[in-house]
Amino acid sequence: MKLICDISVTHKYGKQALDLLLAPHGVCWQEMVVLMVLEEAPEAPQSLLGALLQTDKGNVTKLLTRMEAKGLLVRQPSKEDRRRMRNALSEPGARLVPALRQALAAWEAVCYAGLSKEEQRIFNKASQTIIHNTSRMVNDAQKEEAS
Repeated sequence: MKLICDISVTHKYGKQALDLLLAPHGVCWQEMVVLMVLEEAPEAPQSLLGALLQTDKGNVTKLLTRMEAKGLLVRQPSKEDRRRMRNALSEPGARLVPALRQALAAWEAVCYAGLSKEEQRIFNKASQTIIHNTSRMVNDAQKEEAS
């Protein structure tokens, strides 16, 4: 039971701590993720954003609409498929990304405080293994249900 509780508490306080560091920039952690993803991959589909944010299509659309209203990104219908929206960083959104990278680095420093580089490496490896194991189990179960 300890593992699931540790994951839950880390999830809760990790996002809250990151939001505290992002508050001076006027964004939350979800908006930071979108801005940083669109900077790295300007054509990133909403499905990728949903997967990274662990939320559904409707919530991604609401988030993107809110970000457009804040002037952080520009949304336009796709030329290939008018039902799809293309999302791009606005100039203010693009200017914000370096500060967001600094805030993320500060957050990671808080998270890793007291851990050696080797302990950080071991933690990251263990986290990736847990993610792989649990996602494989869920995906296998979904495939079995579908067949």
